[in-house]
Amino acid sequence: MGVLFLHTRQAYQPFPRDAESRLAGFIELVATAIANTESRAELLASRARIVAAADETRRRIERDLHDGTQQQLVSLMLQLREAQAAVPPGLGEIESGLTRIAGGLAGVFDRVREISHGIHPAILSERGSSARTVVRVPWSGPAPSACSPLPRARPEASPRRAEALLLASRSSR
Repeated sequence: MGVLFLHTRQAYQPFPRDAESRLAGFIELVATAIANTESRAELLASRARIVAAADETRRRIERDLHDGTQQQLVSLMLQLREAQAAVPPGLGEIESGLTRIAGGLAGVFDRVREISHGIHPAILSERGSSARTVVRVPWSGPAPSACSPLPRARPEASPRRAEALLLASRSSR
């Protein structure tokens, strides 16, 4: 709430007849300007909250894809390689079936990687690649596949050791 003092140019001179209505119009304009400023501030704060929530959701989905889904796919690929290594000679049908499954699994892994690359901050949509320095890319390495350069898994090899080998082979490229 504020106070407004009025005075005339000369002492004891009365205000013009329309002064009250003009003053009411002026006060209404000031009130509208203040309301607009408050609304704009609330709108900016709301937009900031929406962007922060969207960024947090994007990071959570990206983290879930990388730390959850992609890691599970890597583990399944390693288990499949162990199964391939355990197939005795002469069972070509089983070997070819496992190879087809490995190819399908590699395709799913590639698709998950593409999806995780497609999740990007709004700043990239708005500013394009000029904003790339402020964005963390989820994963840029190649996906494991049935014909990757890793040796076939041995039954005694632990999944953690195999995963470490997989990550090391990616970073050496």
